[in-house]
Amino acid sequence: MGKNYADLHDPNAEYTMRELSAETMGVTAKRGGGRDVEITDVQTTMVDGNFPWTLVRIYTDAGVVGTGEAYWGAGVPELIERMKPFVIGENPLDIDRLYEHLIQKMSGEGSVEGVTVTAIAGIEIALHDLAGKILDIPAYQLLGGKYRDKVRVYCDCHTEEEADPEACADEAERVVDELGYDALK
Repeated sequence: MGKNYADLHDPNAEYTMRELSAETMGVTAKRGGGRDVEITDVQTTMVDGNFPWTLVRIYTDAGVVGTGEAYWGAGVPELIERMKPFVIGENPLDIDRLYEHLIQKMSGEGSVEGVTVTAIAGIEIALHDLAGKILDIPAYQLLGGKYRDKVRVYCDCHTEEEADPEACADEAERVVDELGYDALK
């Protein structure tokens, strides 16, 4: 039997939390310029890398899709599914309000720590990606602007035999020689 989170009763929200949805907050002004966009769906998928990563996709009625990443943790996709009704119909450009809305709505699930904040962060990253695409600017401009032209990237080298120094050395040589990294972890 599937859960329909949209129909769950949340008594805590009725008397202790601010309701920060656009409807309740009276956010009705039109933005114009193609910026009146609504979130239509939120989906997740798991990618098996060095950890089981959760990717978040937010879809809009304008056909623009934003992608975010949530750090690994048991239950992250389920928590994002739980939050889906809180963002459907909202404008993805209202990032700060939506973030606070999720913190408020998920307070019973521990919204300021652990996997719940991880799930919220995945949604927030997808919202920033969406905003950058909608406004046709790099997402870094939304976060304070460009700071440097290049960033040195390191490769986090894992092997199946973590305790074997020779296996670790072989993997380090491989990522330097084959992938071109010059910084390793």
